[in-house]
Amino acid sequence: MGFGALFMIVGAGALHAGWNALTKRSADQFAFCWALTLATVTIFAIPTAILLYLFGFDRAALPYMLVSGCLHIAYFALLATAYRTSELGLAYPVARGTGVLLIPFFGVLLFNEAPTVVAWLGIAVLATGLIWLHEGAFRSAYRHKGWKGVISWWALGTGIVIATYSLVDSRGVKHLNPAVYYYGANLLAFAGLSLVFLARGQRARLDRVLGAPKGPVLAAIGSFLTYTVVLAATKIAPVSYVGPMREVSIVFGVAIGARFLGERLTTSRVLGAMLVLIGILTIKIGG
Repeated sequence: MGFGALFMIVGAGALHAGWNALTKRSADQFAFCWALTLATVTIFAIPTAILLYLFGFDRAALPYMLVSGCLHIAYFALLATAYRTSELGLAYPVARGTGVLLIPFFGVLLFNEAPTVVAWLGIAVLATGLIWLHEGAFRSAYRHKGWKGVISWWALGTGIVIATYSLVDSRGVKHLNPAVYYYGANLLAFAGLSLVFLARGQRARLDRVLGAPKGPVLAAIGSFLTYTVVLAATKIAPVSYVGPMREVSIVFGVAIGARFLGERLTTSRVLGAMLVLIGILTIKIGG
């Protein structure tokens, strides 16, 4: 893997941590995700139209885009439910850790990618660091509810969806500009989420989140730029490497939590963040 892909992934990780912090702080995460997609399709409409005019549209990307849009609807729904039913410090590492482990395995099975032994070691170290970062939440959940408290099924489902759309999108962008591709997926997700809220008669939830538009707008910018950069990276590096290395966002998340959200920077969290970084560097060396 070249340094260009590495720098793209690290930059995307910083943006990812920022927009996730905004989402976590929202009172209604599912409605916030809807507002995020609305802001995305509004803000990036003209830039996407320009890119579409310059690079055209390959119909071969359409099936991937349709599947990705549906998967993102499921992602937002599962993530919001995981945050509502589990502690944030428990749901987040389970969701992200599941994706970290599944992406390279499916990359090998479906796309004949072949990570080196060193890269596999890096993936394992990264996943260990991800769990270690949140060991306090796991210990607390086990102490109060046993193993049933540790396993968040909604978060596991979120991780499976993350792995699935990552793999689908890595093929879709082979046929289309990454920004145009992701805009199309967001447009479909916005339409689907709107139908969900309207079918439930929950227009009031949407009105409330629109009353404070700054958060969704900033999150939309961060989210769109983050994943567009990641998709661009998958065009020059195997998704088996790019997927796990995206978790550099966890390190930025620790720093943001300590600096702006009043979270304690414990020795365990510092060691976990260091393992994540070591894992990422090991994947770079192995790739």
